[in-house]
Amino acid sequence: MRSRLVFSIIGFAALAVPVVAQAQNIESVTSLISSLVNYTIGILIGVAIIAFFWGLISYMFKTKGDQEGRKTATNLMVWGILAIFIMLSVFGLVRLLQNTFNVGGGSLQQVGGAPSIGDNRIKQQQR
Repeated sequence: MRSRLVFSIIGFAALAVPVVAQAQNIESVTSLISSLVNYTIGILIGVAIIAFFWGLISYMFKTKGDQEGRKTATNLMVWGILAIFIMLSVFGLVRLLQNTFNVGGGSLQQVGGAPSIGDNRIKQQQR
């Protein structure tokens, strides 16, 4: 189990090497990292919201006699709300640090737009 985690981290780092090597300066690297953190936090917030609503729906459909099922659903809702609170707090702290140190990641890229690394736009070929 532990070796899989190590190999996964090494594999992810190996995939990230060309992106970091293409960077022109340290600002583009920090901008890339902050963008990845922002996207990851957004995805995790979505998972926490889904977990909360899954607990809510399972709580509503449990019968009054199924106390163990209701308790499990209640715990899922509580942990979902706690996870949402923690992740939104982390997201706020990340945004505060980005604004404090004037690091990129302040704007989200629209779908279909030209990909960018920092402030450098990658040219796309016209078909």
